[in-house]
Amino acid sequence: MTMTSRRIATLFRDNITYVIFGLVTLGFALFAPNLASLTEAGAVLRITAIVSVMAVGMTFVIICGEIDLSVGSMASLSGMVGALIMEAGYGWAAALLLTLVFGGAVGLAAGLLVTRLRIPSFLVSLGMLSVLSGVALTITGTRPVPII
Repeated sequence: MTMTSRRIATLFRDNITYVIFGLVTLGFALFAPNLASLTEAGAVLRITAIVSVMAVGMTFVIICGEIDLSVGSMASLSGMVGALIMEAGYGWAAALLLTLVFGGAVGLAAGLLVTRLRIPSFLVSLGMLSVLSGVALTITGTRPVPII
């Protein structure tokens, strides 16, 4: 292999994710032309925003060599708590603040179980997943909580 072909191979290997993303985007643009519009791109970004934020947070957890299975349950319970606060007549600012405090308290409790009691993070997150899902189902009685 020549030096130039090695550089190209290294460049391709280091950027394969971007190449695949570009090919998938190109495929969607060719076979579903209405998906290539700015309106649809904005809709996709709005839809994936919450999951993307959770994925970034999970990236840090995985980099630390841990795992958190309770992210989805925490997101749903936090959303439900915020909706219940707004349903009670408080504004969105109070709902946001109290939801962040709630999420921080639950995260602190889970963190203390892992760091102080030395319970493996897998077990703590599995337990939190069950507890948070159960709390959400108990509080709402399995009914939807309207925001508006």
